Amino acid sequence: MKKIIFTAFIASILAGFTAFGQANQLTRQIDTLQNRAKKIITYTHSSTLTGDWNWISFPCLPRLGNNGYDSQSLLETIDPLEDFSSVTSGESGLLELTYEFPYWTTDDIPTLISTQGYKYYSDATGNQSLDVTGVVLDPATPIQLSASYENWIGYFIEESLAPEDAFVGVWDKLTRISTQTGRW
Repeated sequence: MKKIIFTAFIASILAGFTAFGQANQLTRQIDTLQNRAKKIITYTHSSTLTGDWNWISFPCLPRLGNNGYDSQSLLETIDPLEDFSSVTSGESGLLELTYEFPYWTTDDIPTLISTQGYKYYSDATGNQSLDVTGVVLDPATPIQLSASYENWIGYFIEESLAPEDAFVGVWDKLTRISTQTGRW
């Protein structure tokens, strides 16, 4: 099914550009699209949320690039969704998104992005699951770090790396790296 949709997409571009006599430009654009298509693969990332605080990130989201994805639409898929949940972000201060049945307050965090890390709180008595299907962010995507505040960053590289390898180039400038389970 995906191949048919992709072929139809290429065909509609071909028809649109040939009508204007831009065959060379069309060939370059088709080559570019075919090269990009090889890199665009959809994954499903599953998280188990254990109640209380969980450090989470979204290695894949239903978008291209590091564009944000609607936080409410994504978080409504938590199973089961408890009567109270919150997500906080440490980027340049403390931002919060809350859900108190039946209302969402998403003004501070209207979208979620893969380069950002978040802390999720729920008063769940059992485990919750969050399955997100989307595109994994390009591992070469830069992340801006600030010396003024904590940097909560998401991990979106498909293979595990030692911290000194993940932060090559800035390793000597870091003062502390913390995860939910440890510190370096």
